[in-house]
Amino acid sequence: MVYDLWSMELRAHHSGTANLGEFSHGLWGNQDRFLVALAVAEADPSDLFAQALGERIGMADKRVGPQLKRFVELGLLVRLPQVGGERRVYHQRANEPFWEAVRAMGAALSA
Repeated sequence: MVYDLWSMELRAHHSGTANLGEFSHGLWGNQDRFLVALAVAEADPSDLFAQALGERIGMADKRVGPQLKRFVELGLLVRLPQVGGERRVYHQRANEPFWEAVRAMGAALSA
């Protein structure tokens, strides 16, 4: 499923509405981090690379890549070894409750 997450509107607790990028920045310190986390949480395992995730959420892969790197640093993703001469970097979700929490948050925000 493809989401237009940038245009999703949220009810802010005190101040009207904010887009999901603003929500992500306020909560996670980066406007892209929650969007990428949600895409990772919901993606098919074969699509856990920057280009596919970027296409899913309408974001350039040069913005997705740093978020994936951060998730690797935090132990939430595992960077898989590259195969042959392929430049694509695949990842695997670590078995962490974080991903279920992100899916639940995404569902709650889109309701």
